[in-house]
Amino acid sequence: MPEASDTDAELHRLSNAALALLARRDYSSAELRERLLKRSSTAESEQLIEQVLSALAEQGYQSDERFCESFVRYRLEQGKGPLKIRQDLRLKKIDDSLIDQCMPSGDSFWREHAEKTYRRKFGDQPATEQKEVARRLRFMVSRGYSASWVYPLIDRQLEHAD
Repeated sequence: MPEASDTDAELHRLSNAALALLARRDYSSAELRERLLKRSSTAESEQLIEQVLSALAEQGYQSDERFCESFVRYRLEQGKGPLKIRQDLRLKKIDDSLIDQCMPSGDSFWREHAEKTYRRKFGDQPATEQKEVARRLRFMVSRGYSASWVYPLIDRQLEHAD
């Protein structure tokens, strides 16, 4: 069994490592836990990491809610859609209820966002060939938009071209 001073030293080392990571960007608690586990050197590290994480959360240095809001804002700026953002947050082990809280709601918001992303990528040039329609649809779906939102954008552009 390690001595108390060894445990204190490991706790201090893990705390410093966590603070160094958080100084660069926000992390979800699950991400931070995984990174600290990679740096741990003792068998008791899991307990120490939990102590570090709860202390960081109490002090306001780490917040899953803040991480989620920041992540959603960044992905929106990149032109990502709701399906992609949700999937990425789940991969970062964010709880579904927190995802619902952080995500903009309303079909109209996402339809406008999809149109903005579509226009930024493709401009006002209509897709006249089926191959180009398929390419545009693949792009938008890969960004996390539903095909049911993309088809009307393509159709509307074709109508305006006529």
